[in-house]
Amino acid sequence: MTPKEKDKIEIREYSNQVLDSKRWIDTSIDLLNSVKVLEPIVRNRWLSFNNSQGNVRSLMIHKTFLFLIGLSLENLLKSRIVKFHSKNLQAELKKTGKLPTILKGNHDLSKYAIEARITLTSEQEELLKRLSRAIKWSGRYAFPPSYKSWSFDDYSLDDIDKMKNLCNNIYQLVIQENI
Repeated sequence: MTPKEKDKIEIREYSNQVLDSKRWIDTSIDLLNSVKVLEPIVRNRWLSFNNSQGNVRSLMIHKTFLFLIGLSLENLLKSRIVKFHSKNLQAELKKTGKLPTILKGNHDLSKYAIEARITLTSEQEELLKRLSRAIKWSGRYAFPPSYKSWSFDDYSLDDIDKMKNLCNNIYQLVIQENI
């Protein structure tokens, strides 16, 4: 087998994996399992903080919690993008052998929701913006890459249920279409 033939086979296998919406869903579920482990810790830290027994630093885990929910949602949205745009994605994969541009990590969940043909309420839009920030920097780094990206989200115990509900709504939508 020539190197060119081998590349062709490997690109085909890679393409099949990338275009398998179930793989994106499985990754999302793995991330959600991590969220479930963190949730009681985040809740307890909020309760301690609200009872004046904790400090602001103890709440930084909240950002990690949002980061993981955001990544989980990103994978769910990409599962729908793969489903709705498979022909174009397949052509790009065949041509480049690389992850298609639309699936690369810009982490703009609102953009992904549009591409995934999901209609959102204004509240859900705002939640996705916050989750996008968590993925891009606030869930990973102490500071954004620029002062222009710096924002101070109001974090609260309510975030936990709001984010879980958003994730569950999108998850149910995705799963119904993959049954």
